[in-house]
Amino acid sequence: MSRAFKELQWLSILTKGDRVLIAVIALAIGGLYGVELRKEEGARVVIRSEGDTQIFDMADHAIRSLQGPKGVSEVEIGSLGIRMRTSSCRFQRCVHRGWIRRQGDMIVCIPNRIVMTIQGKRAAVDAVSR
Repeated sequence: MSRAFKELQWLSILTKGDRVLIAVIALAIGGLYGVELRKEEGARVVIRSEGDTQIFDMADHAIRSLQGPKGVSEVEIGSLGIRMRTSSCRFQRCVHRGWIRRQGDMIVCIPNRIVMTIQGKRAAVDAVSR
């Protein structure tokens, strides 16, 4: 048996339904990826914490300290976008989120009650209803 035949042998066990399902899943993943790439770069960031709302321009580089119920968190705004630099929460999921820069992206630190949302130049439409 040739090597190419062995590599394609697994295709013989797939039914027509299996192949259709694989194609539909691949198209759905590609579509979701395309929607994510179509988002425009953010223009400003809205930071909400403990009843306070602050708006910053994404072009300005800054490091801000925010007080939350669990302690102090640091937010960095830079050329790459925005990120939670440090946080006093236990699992650091907000810190591990990394840099965000596209309209609609957000970082949430639930223990410290901090929400950072990126806004674009235009208002984004999530849904339209009549």
